[in-house]
Amino acid sequence: AASAHPLRTGHLLARSSFALVRMISWRACLALVAFHVRMHEVWGDAFASARSSKSLRGEQSFSVDELMEIFGWGEIEGHRGAVSSASHMDEIRGLLYYTFKALPKTAHGGLSAAGARYAIHRLFASRDGWQVKGLAPTGGYWSPSAPILGLGDRLPSHLHALFEKRFGTDDFDLEELVQMTVVIESLIHGEAIERLNHTYRMLGRDTQVALSEGDAMEVAYSCMTAHLAGVDVSGISLEVFESTRKFVEQSHAAWPEVKMLIQEVQSEVCPRHTEYKFSDLARILEGVNHRLGQRIDEVTCQEVEDELMELEEKNGTGRVKLSDFYARHLDDENQQFHHRPEYLRRAGVLDESEPAVPRIIIPNYLVMKANCLNVSSLYDLCCLDLCEDLFDQLEEGIQAPSATSEEIIKAVSATQSFYSPKGRNLSDVLVKKLMEVADHHGGQVPLHGRLFAQWMHFAFPRECPYPHISGATKPLSNNEWFEETGTLATASKAEVRSVIDASQSALGSTACDDSDEGMCMWTPDEELVDAASWQAMQIAQPVPTPQRSLRSSLRACAFLAVSVTSLVAMWRLVQQSRTALGFGWGAGNKPTAAAAAAAADAASLSAPAVHALETP
Repeated sequence: AASAHPLRTGHLLARSSFALVRMISWRACLALVAFHVRMHEVWGDAFASARSSKSLRGEQSFSVDELMEIFGWGEIEGHRGAVSSASHMDEIRGLLYYTFKALPKTAHGGLSAAGARYAIHRLFASRDGWQVKGLAPTGGYWSPSAPILGLGDRLPSHLHALFEKRFGTDDFDLEELVQMTVVIESLIHGEAIERLNHTYRMLGRDTQVALSEGDAMEVAYSCMTAHLAGVDVSGISLEVFESTRKFVEQSHAAWPEVKMLIQEVQSEVCPRHTEYKFSDLARILEGVNHRLGQRIDEVTCQEVEDELMELEEKNGTGRVKLSDFYARHLDDENQQFHHRPEYLRRAGVLDESEPAVPRIIIPNYLVMKANCLNVSSLYDLCCLDLCEDLFDQLEEGIQAPSATSEEIIKAVSATQSFYSPKGRNLSDVLVKKLMEVADHHGGQVPLHGRLFAQWMHFAFPRECPYPHISGATKPLSNNEWFEETGTLATASKAEVRSVIDASQSALGSTACDDSDEGMCMWTPDEELVDAASWQAMQIAQPVPTPQRSLRSSLRACAFLAVSVTSLVAMWRLVQQSRTALGFGWGAGNKPTAAAAAAAADAASLSAPAVHALETP
């Protein structure tokens, strides 16, 4: 009954109990009232949680049919499953669940726009390597400056008002978060459909005519080479289109793997097909797009990471001296390790806590915008952020917006990554810094703030990027840097050699007291993903101080004592009443001495516990 309707079960318990306590002292009655109120709160919370899947703004979620109509895909056969199948929705819901649960909530129990933006960005960044433009922050705050989680300026005009109505305010529940993720996926997939359509036209193919396997694969290869090059197929000539494909096939390091990926998805999606419709190719390319980030990461990003790890300083701080970084460029003609210091500084990649010996921060370098592929007007394809996996593990283990330093240390010890084994012991300096973060917030560490992200960087320096203060960095691509500064983002060999020479004269200098731990960049500045919801939660549920925690524990013990003693008293009174009515358990159905003693002691049984409850 409790699992079927917890509120109703709580009321039945209260009604039956009050029928039995009419002869108990008024103090015990007051204690039982408090006990039943608490039971009502517990069961009520459970019941509210059980029905929390209902939208906070009512039934406003998009259906699959609506998405089909909105994006004009009703005519494309087989596209329904690509938009939003039940299994796909369940997958997204599962990926978002623990992040949603761990983020601070608004007064209505949902996520603010900042929290929703953060959660959806993390899903795309960790699963696909997509840095969705407008959704991903560019060195600023998580609170979106544009409507609809920052996407408003990038939405087609006919969709802007509709999405503003559906998703333009705070209080995103889990289902709305899933729906918004599907909407973004649909926009990205719609762009891929448009690219495929233009590729058909560029190659003189009819979208209404089925293709042989050979012709279909040629269309797919042409479409994907244009995608990797970031070329708008609708605005180029056939000559440029063909030269783009030739360039990618000959020069792009990841193309052999991408071509193999297309063939893998084709064999999974369309096994034993002899003819391919437009919708078949659309499904193939959708599957490729979702796996492309992982494949690019395994090929190009892993290669760069391995080179940086070879150059890492001996103390394992996830840093490479800029001079060693440049020396690799000169020695091996590495075409990546030659961005000028000004660009690296603006991108947030340099550790200059020791000015004479600047260093490259490995995880920051890997996710640097210059290393991303500008494949779409809607998103960039970047290296996967290894720190997201660690945060996923912590959120699943803690399942709350904050935790004590002891709880986090236990959870971190249970996490593992490629570079950090499970069960490792944290250094005294790391433990001390985490306690400082907890003290900053009155005893609890918010999981989604700059201070904890900073702590995670030093706990996992090879996986987690260093979080700069908002506004301190401005991620730019090579082209964007040139447009803004008029200079190339890369340094000449002469400039590279000058940096190497300058660093050699600075050998023997020291950085700071925490240089052995690599924590010279530590700053006490905090920035929460959703400061407003966090502050509201603290007001509603203040963080317990040690004195308050002790008092709460004593009151909890008092509640337990009251419930136990009151139940004993009721049991004895029932025995006494049954004996008095001739249904006792004594010999000859006469009142026993025990029953008489119970009647005399009934009121005094609960008095000590109630006294403890009233003690401040």
